[in-house]
Amino acid sequence: KTGAEDVYEAAGGIGADEAANDGFAIEIDGETSMSVTIGAAGAYQFTSDSKKKELQMFSPISTNVYYYTYDESKLEWVNVNDGHYMVELLTRELLTSCSGLPEF
Repeated sequence: KTGAEDVYEAAGGIGADEAANDGFAIEIDGETSMSVTIGAAGAYQFTSDSKKKELQMFSPISTNVYYYTYDESKLEWVNVNDGHYMVELLTRELLTSCSGLPEF
């Protein structure tokens, strides 16, 4: 799985009901960049390097930039600083800004 697939799965699962989430949009820019806009909350920005299995995420909620590497044994993007999973942080933050429940 690529970082974009994980991000799309997490964001798409939460924002699947776009009528309930005004301003929700997912934009993929080629194979390495993606943005997920959450209305007034702002836009998450993702940049991936699939050869190095690295992912960078900017969060408009926490206003931080996070760096992840792909752990093949766990099949998860893991933060290089504290070991949290990218999909967990993204899910927690989106749940505070979106209506509906994840569909994964």
